[in-house]
Amino acid sequence: MVTRILLLCISFCFAEMLISQRHTHNVPEAMISLQSSEDGSLITISQLGNLYRYDGAEFTLLQEGLKGAISILKDKEQYIIPSKVGIWKWSKGELEQQLMNEECYSYISIEDKEFVLAQTGMHLYKEGRYQLINDWTTPITSTAKFYQLGDESYLSNDKTIYKYKSGSWKVLARDTLEINDMAYFLKELWVATDYGLRNVVDRSLKRIVKYGIDSVLNIDELNVLDYSLYVQGEGKLFGWRPPDSQVSLIDYKLSSSSVVKDYWGDIWFAEGGNIIQHKIGNVNLSKPIITNIFVTVNGIVHTEQEITVKAEGSDVKVNYGATHLRQPKNIKFQSLLSPIDKEYQSATTDRSIVYTDLPSGEYTYRLRSTVDGNQYAYSNPITIKVKAKNVVSPLWWILGALCLFLLILALFSNYRLQEYRVKSSLLTTKLRTANDLLKSQQKTMQLQMNPHFLFNALNSIQGLVTLNRNVEAKNYIRTFSRMMRSVLDFSTVDKIDLQAEINYLEDYLSIEQMTRSNSFDYKIIVGDLLIEDDIKIPPMLLQPFIENAIIHGVSSIKEGLIIINIMDKETYLLCTISDNGIGREAASKKKHLSHKSVAISLTNERLRKLSKSNNQDMIQYKDLPQGTQVNITIPL
Repeated sequence: MVTRILLLCISFCFAEMLISQRHTHNVPEAMISLQSSEDGSLITISQLGNLYRYDGAEFTLLQEGLKGAISILKDKEQYIIPSKVGIWKWSKGELEQQLMNEECYSYISIEDKEFVLAQTGMHLYKEGRYQLINDWTTPITSTAKFYQLGDESYLSNDKTIYKYKSGSWKVLARDTLEINDMAYFLKELWVATDYGLRNVVDRSLKRIVKYGIDSVLNIDELNVLDYSLYVQGEGKLFGWRPPDSQVSLIDYKLSSSSVVKDYWGDIWFAEGGNIIQHKIGNVNLSKPIITNIFVTVNGIVHTEQEITVKAEGSDVKVNYGATHLRQPKNIKFQSLLSPIDKEYQSATTDRSIVYTDLPSGEYTYRLRSTVDGNQYAYSNPITIKVKAKNVVSPLWWILGALCLFLLILALFSNYRLQEYRVKSSLLTTKLRTANDLLKSQQKTMQLQMNPHFLFNALNSIQGLVTLNRNVEAKNYIRTFSRMMRSVLDFSTVDKIDLQAEINYLEDYLSIEQMTRSNSFDYKIIVGDLLIEDDIKIPPMLLQPFIENAIIHGVSSIKEGLIIINIMDKETYLLCTISDNGIGREAASKKKHLSHKSVAISLTNERLRKLSKSNNQDMIQYKDLPQGTQVNITIPL
């Protein structure tokens, strides 16, 4: 069969053919097929498998590398690209590929089913892939094709026409002639064959000998556009539009099987790698199609119809676009922002507008577009609400109350710790031996309640609120409150669950991360059996070492990492705290370590009191290639 020829749609007025003009458009690469889109532009596929959008002036690359692409079809809101290796589906920037490792010829979706014609037969999409229909035994030819004609679905293969009915493909007509194309016109099924134009009559094909086209034998393609039937065969193109009694011969030869009609009545096709536009004479230019509008405020892009700007004086930028394939370079735009503008601004080809220093209030933005100044396309209105700067969020009052509560909590905690220290000092003389462990615990507790850490945390939370990062502020307030609650709870007990200690360390490290702008990360590794065994240890035992690793280790580098590993050694727990910081030697040159050295010394004494051997060193340091590791032995 000869190469399929594009059917050129030319509108008829009072039974006379309108004058048309053929125009070739420059292309970035050879195109093989095209389809129209909802925004008035064209979607094209190239020989290299690259998908483009064409607005009449520029080609925009949408997707590249669609290997082996043969053509492009349109199915609802998605585009189907049959290829030599399977089926590509593209919709709104999303690409899906179904590899079949064979050449595919045609595709159709019927209700919730998807069918594909390929070399090995007919395939149905199910269970995430296209599977061969076993009860379809007829070989599929390379000219096989699906049709969606009106509300019915058809299939032509070899010399047989099938119709989809009751969930299966049933034979509608069979003939001895090769079927080249089909169309639904005047409530009849018209069939193009190698021996004339035919209708389906009693499960066979009957030749049509009227309308003046009975002399055309080899018909390659049919098309119904704008209530007209176009028949191509033997290098001739005929057009017929009722109520005419005869077809009109259109002396125009093409060599393409890809044809679309645009919103403005012109015909487009891919021919010889080029994109051809057939302009219909005397057609009203009509109005453009507005394609998109989006608003940018403080670097944030909005596409919704109602936008709220949280601070007056902000700059609001509106970007927009439109399509008119016949006059792409004549598209002009006019904006109106009420109540500031009383009428539309002067027409411009610019595709954006900026409104600066908008005062508080509610505004409505409208856009219209034209190519001739007579007919306009109008956008949907967009509401822009600008709030005054001095509007105080209720969250500020909540934050103030929380800060006051935390301050009172911190002062009370400090008072309680001071009270414990005084009592311990008074009892030292009488109960020195029995009270050594309690005294060490309380001294360590005091050192861990660092006022600088407390106020740094509060300042960081205040900074988050100032930056309107309210969700983060709420999370850190919750974490900080939980940590302070743990400190108060721990102050009244000698031992706590291992899980409670880990929860406290998680809260403490989260707050430290916030105050240091997330300059370090951490991992806490503990076995599930340790948690399940309900192991108890002295409270706040590991915090001084972790604080030491932060301040004197990772605080001097950009990507710090602290790893806490708790291991079960039957009679004791071994806890290792590693960091990738600058190391002990470098840290000792930069900062004074006396304060934390006292805390760690007291912790070591505390652990020795718990062990059976008072001479054993419970804390050991190890210099790593980068950083420091401290091993802490906790007797059980």
